[in-house]
Amino acid sequence: MDELYYDTLSPAGKGDPKPKPPPPGEPEPPPSDDLPPKDTPKPKPPPPAPHRIPLASSNLAAVTYDFLSHVLVVEFHRGGTYQYFGVPWDVYHGLIAAGSHGGFFAKNIRYHFSYGKV
Repeated sequence: MDELYYDTLSPAGKGDPKPKPPPPGEPEPPPSDDLPPKDTPKPKPPPPAPHRIPLASSNLAAVTYDFLSHVLVVEFHRGGTYQYFGVPWDVYHGLIAAGSHGGFFAKNIRYHFSYGKV
């Protein structure tokens, strides 16, 4: 194991142990295999799991959106549940944020995406 030294510039005078730096003129040791390179971007967090969102609408009872498969499931008050395929996240978000969920659905989703009854 590499020799360790303590950072004497820390407020308490003893910081976290750090590997001893190489002498002047010598190259830095290769990075440890267990750490990713410094320029590696952080992985994206996983998308949220699908969950049912009730809607205040006279026509639509609730929706569920799968962020991985882009499937929107729409439950209607009068019965019937349908899956709409290939719905982008921004369309789903627009539906949730709309003042009229039913109006947004009719204008932007109903006949714009393939669908099937569940």
